Amino acid sequence: MVGVVPLAYLTDVYECVASPKLFVLHLCIALACLGWLLQTRRGRNLRLVSTPLLLPALCWVGVGLLSAPSTAHPLDTFSELTNQAALLVLFFVVANTLTLEYLKPVLWASAGAGLTVALIGILQYHGLAFLDIPSAALPSATFGNRNFAAEYLVCAIPLSGLLFLTARRRAALLVSGLSTTLMGIFLVYTRTRAAWVGLAGALLCTGGLLTVWPGLRRPVMEALRSALDRDRRRLALGFLALFIALSALPPRRSAEVMVRKGLPFLRETKADVASTAASFLQKDVGMGYRLAAWSATLRMVADRPLLGVGPGGWARVYPAYDGGATTRTEMSMNNPHNDYLWIASEYGLIGLGVYLWMLTAAFRCLLNTVRRPEPFSRLSGLMMALSLLAMLGTAFFGFPKDQPHAAMFSYLIFGVAASATQRERDKENPSIPSSPARAYRGTAARTVLFLLLIVSLTAVDLSRRRLAFDHRLLVALSWGMPPTNWNAVLDAVERALAYGTFRPRILYVKGVALKNLRRPAEAEEALRKALVYAPHAWYLHAGLSSVCLGQGRLQDALAHARTALSLCPDATEVRKGLGVIYYQLKDADRAEEEFQAVLRAQPEDAGAYLNLGNLRAARNQPDSAMACYRQALSLNPKMPRVHFALGNAAYALGRYQEALSAYRNFLALAGDDTTYVPFARERIIRIEAEAKK
Repeated sequence: MVGVVPLAYLTDVYECVASPKLFVLHLCIALACLGWLLQTRRGRNLRLVSTPLLLPALCWVGVGLLSAPSTAHPLDTFSELTNQAALLVLFFVVANTLTLEYLKPVLWASAGAGLTVALIGILQYHGLAFLDIPSAALPSATFGNRNFAAEYLVCAIPLSGLLFLTARRRAALLVSGLSTTLMGIFLVYTRTRAAWVGLAGALLCTGGLLTVWPGLRRPVMEALRSALDRDRRRLALGFLALFIALSALPPRRSAEVMVRKGLPFLRETKADVASTAASFLQKDVGMGYRLAAWSATLRMVADRPLLGVGPGGWARVYPAYDGGATTRTEMSMNNPHNDYLWIASEYGLIGLGVYLWMLTAAFRCLLNTVRRPEPFSRLSGLMMALSLLAMLGTAFFGFPKDQPHAAMFSYLIFGVAASATQRERDKENPSIPSSPARAYRGTAARTVLFLLLIVSLTAVDLSRRRLAFDHRLLVALSWGMPPTNWNAVLDAVERALAYGTFRPRILYVKGVALKNLRRPAEAEEALRKALVYAPHAWYLHAGLSSVCLGQGRLQDALAHARTALSLCPDATEVRKGLGVIYYQLKDADRAEEEFQAVLRAQPEDAGAYLNLGNLRAARNQPDSAMACYRQALSLNPKMPRVHFALGNAAYALGRYQEALSAYRNFLALAGDDTTYVPFARERIIRIEAEAKK
């Protein structure tokens, strides 16, 4: 699992990283559960461990079920709860099957995967290779975004460091040390400040605790001294020198190569390590978005403090509290970039309390592991605590709980800590239950095991359906590129919906396709159905405004356009539509205000100049209208409607040759736009007839 999930990605699905990784994670959990079942002869000789983590884990699922009725989108909630249940299955399997003595293979798998993704990320950073792996922000290796990669690295680096501290053969030392070093370099290259703060905070907290707690410092320092022999110290110094040397290298080729390939790259304000470090002291746009999202999320929590808005419900409810502060046409926030606020908003303060209780129980188990006499146990407890603390620190500014490659580490560590604690108790207090009690416990254990298997298989099936849905959604979106085959788009949408409405945006795509196929009633039905799932999605209100405008229902179109702009103030296409609505309502002043507002935001918007020209032509200002049309053509000379409007304005002014040229340009570009073709041809014939006279 830890060796496969980080490497999983696909190129032909909408969410090409998260969906494949989630499917692989759930599949690995199901296989582990099945292996556990077979290992125990179908549960006949099964004995479940008793751990302080058991009760909070069960309460965590219980709170999720209690808060589920509050959700706006049942499938979102079911998906979230199923994923959380699958992660708890991982915890149960690890707690009952994986002891510290058998932890080494897991560490090797993690180090191998970490080494692989670190090499990929480093080569991406320098523009040398792997630039075609799907990514929203390089370098990201196989994680789709540099921030997601960093969330994985802060969890994996301490575990790779544990392997370096405990490996015995020189080859193992070299591989584990190289893995740890290269992952550290890749973490620097990601320029993800949240992950830097998370890892640094974990180290400071651990160091501070060891300083003030002599009873803890003594066993840890003894284990470290025994592990760091002369050969290992020399290798550590060499790896440190390599880390310092490579971390300071700038991405000399990456920006050039990425621009040439049309790929995204890091902003110049964070182009190197020094500028990223300096950005901690500067006013940052990203932090401004976070603060706005945190403030809105706190208002959500205040309105529903006990059980929240339901698992998976934040993205559906948040826009109503945001007021357009963070929503943009090119992006929208799917979470508050703070896992604790996210949990409080979806599961309520009760859920947040249970989550913190579970973390407290986990750290108590890790503390008991550190206190054991074996050096490997002490180092394991220390490094697993570092990994968990680093993830929890990153969670203040990010969302590792939502990333399969990061979330799996938490529950893996929970399980290992629970297993180590229980086996220590068994050594201290061995007990042999009576035959009736043993039979009762065996039956209960078998029931639990089969239930866990059913849960894990359900998670596999659900993530498989999501993966298939994402593939069909990508097909639908690709068909939407010009030249558009709207029937093919509609077919892809229907195929996607056969797997479930995992993303309400699919219904928006369906509505757009139906509108363009001149089936407005069905388009409106699809968009209104999407509003049930995402009632505060600005683009759905924008789509409904366009459909209502096409049907001549101006007041309905006006209401939806205003709602869309209240949710996303920078939606210039909506503002242009609003100007058209005002124009048709005979409110020319407001219409011009909207068109001018569009041009202030986007001075190179040819469509806005076309609309403004039409408005001025209707006001009997042909000269001013022609100026707008010419400006539109200077920005986009291949807009047929602009040529047609220019011909009309020139004809009204008696400039017949200019009108003739404009109409001919319109006919050359009209293509499928046959609405005004007969009128343009009639004008051309009339002008040519007048010229012959």
